Amino acid sequence: MDPDVWLKPSLKCNGDHYNEHVIVYVDDILVIAESPDQTMNCLAKLYRLKEGSVGKPTTYLGAQVMERWFPEDPQFPAWAMSSTKYVKEAVQLVEQELQKVNKCLPYRVPTPLSSGYRPELNVSPLLNDEEANYYQQLIGILHWVVDLGRIDIAFCITIMSKYLMQP
Repeated sequence: MDPDVWLKPSLKCNGDHYNEHVIVYVDDILVIAESPDQTMNCLAKLYRLKEGSVGKPTTYLGAQVMERWFPEDPQFPAWAMSSTKYVKEAVQLVEQELQKVNKCLPYRVPTPLSSGYRPELNVSPLLNDEEANYYQQLIGILHWVVDLGRIDIAFCITIMSKYLMQP
């Protein structure tokens, strides 16, 4: 299993068995438990936690995290993640890079790739190392956007990922 995901058998207040989860990515920690404060307090004894960072999550790995209640079961919250903020920030970064070379993103594009696009027929020169690295970063960002729920662009990202070695 993933070494950054820890499971611990636990017991809810009502006697139900469940697994607590602690998910770690670099310096982000997400605790999923009935009483997450207990786990975070234990971690705070071992590690220095950023002041004011312990609480209900609002962001995790760039995604907005939201607590929601359903009218059918208002007693139990559900958690949701959104890619909106991450996508807006990613687009702003791309726009800043394009401004450096006096270019801009097109407006009102109906699909990520045009229907007739055939990258295997592209004969333009290969990118230099710096440009290739930037292309690889963009593909990584787009893969994370897909993971955050924008599956509508997954096929296009897969097509463009074929060219990571020689963009």
